[in-house]
Amino acid sequence: METRFLTVKLTAAEFEARASQMASASAEAERLADERKTTAARYKNQIDELEATVRKLARAIESRAEDRNVECEWVKDLDAGVMRLERRDTRAVVESRALTPKEKTGDLFPADAPEGEPIDEATGAPTGAPVTAMLVTAEDWERVPPGQRKRLTDMLERYDVSFAPVDGVFRTSRLTIGGRGLLGFEMLCREFGLRAERGDVLEAATGDESEEEEESEESDDVEPTGPVSICVSAAAWEAVPDNVQRSLLSYCKRHKIKVEHVGGGIQTQPLARDDEALDLLTTRLTEDHIEHALLPAGST
Repeated sequence: METRFLTVKLTAAEFEARASQMASASAEAERLADERKTTAARYKNQIDELEATVRKLARAIESRAEDRNVECEWVKDLDAGVMRLERRDTRAVVESRALTPKEKTGDLFPADAPEGEPIDEATGAPTGAPVTAMLVTAEDWERVPPGQRKRLTDMLERYDVSFAPVDGVFRTSRLTIGGRGLLGFEMLCREFGLRAERGDVLEAATGDESEEEEESEESDDVEPTGPVSICVSAAAWEAVPDNVQRSLLSYCKRHKIKVEHVGGGIQTQPLARDDEALDLLTTRLTEDHIEHALLPAGST
């Protein structure tokens, strides 16, 4: 007998069995296909993340740098008329924009005087407030960028405040404690990171003393030694910085001291030896380290 693989008609029971088997096989095939898709997607995501990490590390290795969160701060530059966002680690400019009108004209020298006290309009401080001078070492001054140095000296000039080197230390002329000049100077020092210290604190001259001097001026008494003029030679005057010259001349004008330019130098009007103006101006010249001499009135 020989067996061959031939077509045989299914019985009703066999037909039902084959239909059931086909449905089961089809469902299993669909399940496995879905599982393959899910697994493939999971692996693809993992592979994509690893490839992104590889690219980021490759860029860091190639450039020897990488992006991080860095602290930055806005810095105002009045000379250029811009506000710059600078990195605090390298001071590199990240972003810049034009200053607003308020930022350009804001009061850089605020003065908050106690209520009820009379205010000196020239300084913005209470009348009769003590005075001092600000001191900055030459080493600290050299650390300030030239543009910021100019800004600070220009601001001081607006308030007739001189600032010049004296024996290796930069020193301002006298500043009234609580006044706009001193407050503004200290504010700019904080903004520029410039270290500055206050010098000795001195009492300001009172109005009564000034009135007494004026009365003595009007009296008929004549000093036996006669009036004198304060003179600064041409060489000494030439050595004085321009901003200090302007500040000194403005100071004389404010105190009604007439000054003439003589032979490249300057000479004041004759002043009585007990005139407060004489003491004020000689003190100012000494503080600014300007060489000067007292000459009898009429001398040249």
